[in-house]
Amino acid sequence: MKTKLKKVLFIFFLFSVAVLPLMSIDLWDAIKFNGPSTLVDKWKVILYSNRYASDINLDEVRQALEEGANVNRKNENGWSVFLHAAWLGHSDLVKLLLENEADVNQQDSSGMTALMHAAFSGNSNVARVLLEYKADPDKQDRNGMTALIRAAHHNPNIVKSLLAHGADPSKRANNGDTALSFALRFVNFKANPDLKERRSEAIKLLRRAEEDKRVSKEKR
Repeated sequence: MKTKLKKVLFIFFLFSVAVLPLMSIDLWDAIKFNGPSTLVDKWKVILYSNRYASDINLDEVRQALEEGANVNRKNENGWSVFLHAAWLGHSDLVKLLLENEADVNQQDSSGMTALMHAAFSGNSNVARVLLEYKADPDKQDRNGMTALIRAAHHNPNIVKSLLAHGADPSKRANNGDTALSFALRFVNFKANPDLKERRSEAIKLLRRAEEDKRVSKEKR
């Protein structure tokens, strides 16, 4: 009974830190496809009207930039086009916005950065671009979650990139989890073979990182 209760509480925790922040944002109601009245709306039209394409028309984005669009402007939920682009996996757009002074470490109202969104949604290319532009891999959101913790249970490629760029595997979320302990919570969860393999590889990387840090600390 206690084990089942722990699982239920953990699932609720995961839902609260990973899903609720997205559900609380109405991503569509502010989009005016019949002629946006503000530059913010225009950015959203550009992004979401191409949401199913692998790449969007960057010339339209450049035009918006020439018209004076503010790359760091946020809506009432703390979301900017830059954060949306990272979440949806538009790596070319992310890079273009960074080249035009987007704040690489900007946070939404829940404290999540573009790097955290990329890690959570599994967008490896976006994560790579953000790290190249010096995104802080140890930034924490309101729940103490880092990009490494968010990638830990499903994406070894992002885990590897984050560790290579100095992410601290010992950073803890508010509930006490490190990236490794968070990933281990999912070991007994049902998953397809591919996800199980990726999860196993991520755990191996994190175990090695924690061990390397322990050895390094002992040598000091």
